Amino acid sequence: DWRSTEPLEIDPEDILLGHPHYDQRTVVQRAFREAHCRAKFLIFPFHHGIPRINMPFDPLVRRCTRLFAITGEYWYNTVEQSPFAHWKEKMVRVDMAVDASRFPYLKRRFNPPGERVLFYLGTDAPEKGVAHLAQLVRDTGYKLVYAGYIGPSKPLFAGLNVQFLGPIELTHDRLR
Repeated sequence: DWRSTEPLEIDPEDILLGHPHYDQRTVVQRAFREAHCRAKFLIFPFHHGIPRINMPFDPLVRRCTRLFAITGEYWYNTVEQSPFAHWKEKMVRVDMAVDASRFPYLKRRFNPPGERVLFYLGTDAPEKGVAHLAQLVRDTGYKLVYAGYIGPSKPLFAGLNVQFLGPIELTHDRLR
């Protein structure tokens, strides 16, 4: 659990791999500050469009051996033009962390115009771009099915054709 504050027992020959949390008391934050081990690797979603989202992890990246950045090609290729330029030498790009063998392409046909539906799975954190999603729904007139947490961004969808499902359990059968 990335929110855990339980201490880890780390030996000098261990290799640490962690996804950091913003809370300084969490296990990965503390381990990267305090642990002495063979290597320290970070993995987390990355883009530099809103620097304040990832900048809190800068001290950890400076201490890590490698950063596995879950990111698209554009963000990786333009990192030198961002406040994160000094991260590039440690970055290994992980292409959006989707295993296509577990999540195969299932779509066989598209609904005709006027019957198309957009599906969004996620949260409304600023880096997720739900303001752009709301504008897309407004511009196209498509229905949106929104699965996941919606909080401060809900008013952006007022007056639009949106079905809010709330958080859902993702099982293979549910995805078919």
